[in-house]
Amino acid sequence: MNSVTDAADGKFLVHPLRNIFNGLRWDNRQNPSDYLITYRHRGAPGDVMQIRASEINNLGKSYFTIQNALGEEQTLIPFHRVVEVRNTKTNSIIWLSRRP
Repeated sequence: MNSVTDAADGKFLVHPLRNIFNGLRWDNRQNPSDYLITYRHRGAPGDVMQIRASEINNLGKSYFTIQNALGEEQTLIPFHRVVEVRNTKTNSIIWLSRRP
């Protein structure tokens, strides 16, 4: 199961990346174009790809989607493939995967 539970009461918590992406999407003080998302993608150089948070067009419980280069279909990217989320204006990392 991809959801995180609180051991004290067993309630399901929202994935931290979902909170981050929702904040970037709806907080008028943030510019999603300032955030770079690095995620694992087999076949890409170094097996990673990077996109701007502004390219996210749908957010699910444990994934987000982006349009392909032609804008014809969506690519689904599970949260567990996200390696890093970085604010490019301040060069600060706001999410770093614990997985190597």
